[in-house]
Amino acid sequence: MTAKPAIAAILLAAFGLARWPLEDAATRDFRHQRILPPQAGISLRQRLTQNSYAGVLGGARSLVASLQELAAFVAWEDQDWGQVENKYRLITDLQPTMASYWDTGSWHLAYNAAGFYRYDWPGPKGQTNPLALQRVKMDLWTRYVRKGQDFLADGVRNNPDDWHLLAAAGRLWSDPMKLPDPAQAAESFRLAAAAPGAPARMLRRFEAGALSLVPGREDEAREKLQALYDEDPRNRTPNLVCTLFDFQLAAGVPEARRVPLAEIGPRPGRALEELVDYAKARRLRGRDISRPLYEFIARMEAEAGVPPPQRLPPPVQKP
Repeated sequence: MTAKPAIAAILLAAFGLARWPLEDAATRDFRHQRILPPQAGISLRQRLTQNSYAGVLGGARSLVASLQELAAFVAWEDQDWGQVENKYRLITDLQPTMASYWDTGSWHLAYNAAGFYRYDWPGPKGQTNPLALQRVKMDLWTRYVRKGQDFLADGVRNNPDDWHLLAAAGRLWSDPMKLPDPAQAAESFRLAAAAPGAPARMLRRFEAGALSLVPGREDEAREKLQALYDEDPRNRTPNLVCTLFDFQLAAGVPEARRVPLAEIGPRPGRALEELVDYAKARRLRGRDISRPLYEFIARMEAEAGVPPPQRLPPPVQKP
């Protein structure tokens, strides 16, 4: 090597060494702010083909994630739920700030996989005992619902300001067919409503509705429902109005300060239908209406001439 190229090489090396700490610090900062994705680690290398890993290192994470989602779609068609889960865990490792991947992965686990094992799976080979088979099916159903909930929770931890993911978590925790936890749902909706760009008014209604199902927090729920009712007529959905009326009766709120019956239904017959539908929906979610509301409905049914066998059953007395 001649003198000039040698000197140039030394200068470039020295320049590179001088810049490296600055660039490394900037890269770490960008990753901390989620401007750049996390660095590809050995676990990622083990789960990708050589070409895919080379693409990740070359900055093609988004493309590689899209290709992996196509593979996940094939696994979904084949009802290979373990592979579906593995693919979405890989996809979200590649693109942790892409909310749709977390949402879709959770949906596959909590709904598609869980539903398959509960309703469509024939069971392990050789299992002929119906009760034992049902226990296995329900165990797998529970396991995959929990997997979906945990997967979505991981997505929220990676994207704490994404209202879409927080709302999706709230919906999953609210689903009466999916191991609901109304306290978790209310908190998810509360955080979603406070996130940038969120449809706050709608999410606050969801929060209050979920909170109304949490034992011991009825007064808090009534205050939130009342605030929403007073704030904007657009908040006065049938469920919100009926829930507020129920909680007002339970709290002994004077009639002059309660939701007018005409707000529930334009005529007594329609109001009765709305209240009965509300009571049935609430029972479906594991909570009953208040005793004062049941007595109010019973009086309306008697006045309307509803035959006793068709009337709303009384609340179940808890031990």
